[in-house]
Amino acid sequence: MLKLESILLNNDYDIVYFQLVRLSDYVQLASKIKDTKRKKYKILLDFVDSLSLNMLNRSNSETFIKKLIFRRESKLLLREEKKLLDISDVNIIISRRDADSICKDRFYILPNGVDRIPEIKKNKKSPQCNLVFFGNMAYYPNVKAAVNLVSKIYSGLDKNNYRVHIIGANTASEVLALERYDGVKVHGFVDDIYSLLNEMDISVFPIYDGSGMQNKVLESFMIKLPVITTSIVIDGFECENHCALIANSTTEFICKINELNENKKLKNNIVNNAKKLADCKYNWQGINILISKL
Repeated sequence: MLKLESILLNNDYDIVYFQLVRLSDYVQLASKIKDTKRKKYKILLDFVDSLSLNMLNRSNSETFIKKLIFRRESKLLLREEKKLLDISDVNIIISRRDADSICKDRFYILPNGVDRIPEIKKNKKSPQCNLVFFGNMAYYPNVKAAVNLVSKIYSGLDKNNYRVHIIGANTASEVLALERYDGVKVHGFVDDIYSLLNEMDISVFPIYDGSGMQNKVLESFMIKLPVITTSIVIDGFECENHCALIANSTTEFICKINELNENKKLKNNIVNNAKKLADCKYNWQGINILISKL
């Protein structure tokens, strides 16, 4: 805090940029210095996503006591988020859904982007349908989702027809333990993830908590890998057309996986819509234009 105070007092800036509500004390200090010392900088706060919404969504998938704790945390975070809205000059957040959960019409929406990846011909090496989950495998929602995918969803599928692949660095012990299931491969970190994803058939993301925008979904869209995920995940995207299949329970995931595996026309429609969405709304060139308008 003292170092930031010294930097702001002894220098002149146009913009002071903060990322995440967790830096609330620093944002408030910058605002105080701006007001009392007549500094001319603008305070730009990048919320990234809504932490209060994250906690609220997580509460819905927890046991009774934890549900109360996370809902209380959600209310406290929402109070802090609204306070910071009035302190900062420019507020950025990743999706309209996250913005609306805090306060409508007070945010610039600045979504994640994804690099345009040259389309590669599918490299099918096995007769089974390869289901994949990928991401940071130390992150709680990803760990929970991977365990759910294997222990509940995959357990309800015909093992002769499907295989499950889990990809991602910092793999938690609970995820490593999933290899005890026949037909499950935990890859951990891989140098070239797109080469491996090229062998996959369906991205399955049974994530029931969190907020913001899932890059794993966006990357799947870009490489035309069909996605099955929850409403909580897909609501972070501006999907005007049918760009993913939605499942909000174990039974629905099992049904949607079988449906997508058996219906080539449906799969083609979904991946083409998803690719068009990623190209049009989530390319870096367009996002850079949004940044220039802040």
